[in-house]
Amino acid sequence: MLKSRARIPSVAPRASSAAAVLLITLAGCVHVKDRPIAPAIHFHPDVAVARAELAAARAAVITAGARENPSVSASVGFNSTTPVSQVSPWILGLSLDLPITTAGKRAQRVAQATSQVDSARFALAGAAWKRRSEVRAALAELSAAADAEALQARLLALQEDLAGLLEKRLE
Repeated sequence: MLKSRARIPSVAPRASSAAAVLLITLAGCVHVKDRPIAPAIHFHPDVAVARAELAAARAAVITAGARENPSVSASVGFNSTTPVSQVSPWILGLSLDLPITTAGKRAQRVAQATSQVDSARFALAGAAWKRRSEVRAALAELSAAADAEALQARLLALQEDLAGLLEKRLE
């Protein structure tokens, strides 16, 4: 089997990439008042779609770097005008196609696929960040509602105390 001479860049996340740093940050279990945000981000369908698109883009880099396969084909024909006594009327054909990629086309395809991997990484980071902000907003609303409930409970207790004092005053 022939080895590919075109250099296929690594498609693994790079530590220097801003998207990779963001994904590493989001992958850690971030807690807000003992509520993990990471599972809410990880299991969201939009993030799963972005993750699948990233996997497809990584596979496209491998496909772009591959050589095209040669092909062999055979054909059979019949010549009815040739007398059988002289030559066989059957015509046998065989063709071999060897595709030759020139002018750095494969390297250009690999570069384009690598760019799409970077784009997919940023799309995944954007989707994860959007989900994170939605979860944080929901948690902020939950916290505000809990605080409002506590204030209402305290207000009720104070009003009950005030009602009790007013009853004592009227007695």
